[in-house]
Amino acid sequence: MATGTSTTSVRIPDDLLDRFDRLTKATARTRSYHIIRALEAYIAEQEYLVDLFSAAAAEADSDPTAVTNADATAMAIEAGLLRPEDLEGTDPVSADEYEAAQERSVAWT
Repeated sequence: MATGTSTTSVRIPDDLLDRFDRLTKATARTRSYHIIRALEAYIAEQEYLVDLFSAAAAEADSDPTAVTNADATAMAIEAGLLRPEDLEGTDPVSADEYEAAQERSVAWT
């Protein structure tokens, strides 16, 4: 079954775009190909996380003794979706703090 497509625009830092363009040349694939694959992987990961924590919350709501936040966090760490150091410090609240946190999280991959 064919699906429709849409066009969107994204601002990408120059250095990241340079790396991206080198990848497209090295693989002989288009930007669109790589962006779609990256989005598919990212969305699948995020959906998994949402489902994981939703299930843990639903289970905790139905039986408060069944699952704790610590249990859900431990499962996410065991699955490789969180690192203990990701839980340290305060949550970023400003745009600058959020960007800095994103850069740090990319650095460990």
